[in-house]
Amino acid sequence: MAPHRRSANRPPLDADYAIPPPARPARASRGSQPARRTSRNTRVRRESESEVGCCMKYSLFGFNVLFWLVGGLILFIGLYAFIEKKGLIKDLETVSSVHFDPSLALIILGFIVFFVAFFGCIGSLRENNCFLLLFSSILMLVLLAEVTTGILAYTYRDWVKDRSNKFILQNIKDYRDDPDLQDIIDGIQAELECCGGQTADDWDSNMYFNCTGTDRDELIPEACGVPFSCCKRVNKKDVINTQCGFGARVGTLKFDIHSKGCVKKMESWLKDNLVPIAGVVFFVLLLQVFGIFISLTLRSDINRQRSKWMRSETRVAARPR
Repeated sequence: MAPHRRSANRPPLDADYAIPPPARPARASRGSQPARRTSRNTRVRRESESEVGCCMKYSLFGFNVLFWLVGGLILFIGLYAFIEKKGLIKDLETVSSVHFDPSLALIILGFIVFFVAFFGCIGSLRENNCFLLLFSSILMLVLLAEVTTGILAYTYRDWVKDRSNKFILQNIKDYRDDPDLQDIIDGIQAELECCGGQTADDWDSNMYFNCTGTDRDELIPEACGVPFSCCKRVNKKDVINTQCGFGARVGTLKFDIHSKGCVKKMESWLKDNLVPIAGVVFFVLLLQVFGIFISLTLRSDINRQRSKWMRSETRVAARPR
């Protein structure tokens, strides 16, 4: 309907001052608004997603909890053995005079495993970059030390053999000074069926088993003898005769003793069990590489997440108010 046009002589009516209805905006093309909403939703969803994967995080946490418990157990056993042998105060006074104390070795090993695993546990659970870096660095150093030691031991195997023989002789000398050391030597000699380092005469370095060629040898039963672990046993289920080695090296023994030294027996045992030993070593190295890989991957995820948060804060601060 055409708008009413008033004549020049007619007075204005109210309809002439009516405000026209606003023009309806043009409808946007189909698909433009949903596309904008979809892109905004996608951006929000991507910003809300965490870069730190739960699988990686809790795998490292479980891995370290296991070793944390193992380290604590080793540390507890070492401390218990160290205190129960003679008492804590006496052990602390005499520890420097003992060449090798197995309980101290357990304490040191348990301490290292316990605290390294502790750094890994806290670092993975709390997503602490400092602890994760410390954990991975220690593992790398341990792995490097193990590989270097293996290469050097193979390269200088003659020197290692000589040092091993001197180490055994020193521990033979301290045989009666430490109960744990005594049990280890007896266990090695009985299991490998050997006696002494190179020969049974190495027991002359021990003050209780040495031969002096004097009347003392007749007064001390153990003189010119060897520990019972050097004796040959036909049936290992029989009761052990702890006096079978008395006077064994002067031809008065009633039971035979092993003639081969433990150094040669150890070499033969290593050659015969080379594949299982290599498998165990490879498994231990693989566990360490696995721990290093997961810790470094988790650190990378944490750094990406922190970068994302910083970008989001920067965008929020840059918006006009």
